[in-house]
Amino acid sequence: MVLDKSTLAVLNNFRGINTAILLRPGNKIHTLSSTASVLASATVPDKFPFEAGFFDLPKFLALISAFGEPDVVFEEKFVTIDGGEKGKVRYVYNDLDVLEPYVTLGQGAVVSYPEDLEVEIADEEIKFNLTWDVISQALKVAKILELPTITFKSE
Repeated sequence: MVLDKSTLAVLNNFRGINTAILLRPGNKIHTLSSTASVLASATVPDKFPFEAGFFDLPKFLALISAFGEPDVVFEEKFVTIDGGEKGKVRYVYNDLDVLEPYVTLGQGAVVSYPEDLEVEIADEEIKFNLTWDVISQALKVAKILELPTITFKSE
């Protein structure tokens, strides 16, 4: 399958939260920051047929990007990224034993949640518009300054 642009966008977003990820079978992706301060969950158009663990999600995404829009085939132990004439890479999943320190919190709570997890968000108490330009600029500055968090305050 060629991964949908929205699936890639979610994975690119999630790599900023935690560079390690454990994808479970299905079309729901979850991640949690190493400090447990940020939780993210998304339903994507693509379905993952097998559990796939990536210690270095940015590297996996860079491989996909290097081939343009490759055919990505998830197998039981590895994923094949086939760029046709550009080449083919077989990328082996990381074992959960390797991932565990990076995708777990204390007591062995796995960061990648069960498929049936539903995050319910209460009605908003505050509503505001935050443009992508503002977020993008804040992220750039935070990255340069190596800041672990960004705070937006109202006046």
